[in-house]
Amino acid sequence: GATTTGSAPGATTTGSVSGATTAGSVSGTTAAGSGATTAAASPPTTSGQPGSVVTTPPPAPVYTHEVSMKVNLAYTLAEFTANRDRIIAAFASAANVLASQVTMTATEIPGRRRILATSVDVDVKVKTASQAAATTVTSALTADNINAALTTQSLTAATIVDAPTVSEITVEDTTTPTGAGSALTSSASVSLLACLLVTARAMVSGLQ
Repeated sequence: GATTTGSAPGATTTGSVSGATTAGSVSGTTAAGSGATTAAASPPTTSGQPGSVVTTPPPAPVYTHEVSMKVNLAYTLAEFTANRDRIIAAFASAANVLASQVTMTATEIPGRRRILATSVDVDVKVKTASQAAATTVTSALTADNINAALTTQSLTAATIVDAPTVSEITVEDTTTPTGAGSALTSSASVSLLACLLVTARAMVSGLQ
């Protein structure tokens, strides 16, 4: 049984009830006089910085290879544009890559006859981080896999025009070769000295 001391409304309770000991506080509330004051909880601390959360973004992926192919879709250019995100999602699903790795460029092909509908040829490019990954993507981009993914997105089937091929992504080197700048400076200095020497000789000849 708990023992209560004092008779004022803000009395302090000591003792224990069912093994719990209360000493002037209940769930962070401290009795003082006739009113109760609740202490505010401290904000969470991360990495030693009170009240702040520090997050580090993941490094950007480095792509070294690219898989290229061309397909034909029975859409007008406007229809392709309206469904671009879903088409990209379907190809990404078929290749088992992220949608951000897939880019597409469409060219409208007008029907040569009235019975032939307008369609678009779509250049598809999938970036990968290695030769092995590019080979895997090439194997995955079959007509069956692509059309199954397009069907899932409620899109029309595609016809492969050019089969997938792999190429290496090259980055143009715009750095100046070591020593090139100093070589140019030295050449300019030699030319300037030669001009000064010719000028000096001309002045000497004139004085004589």
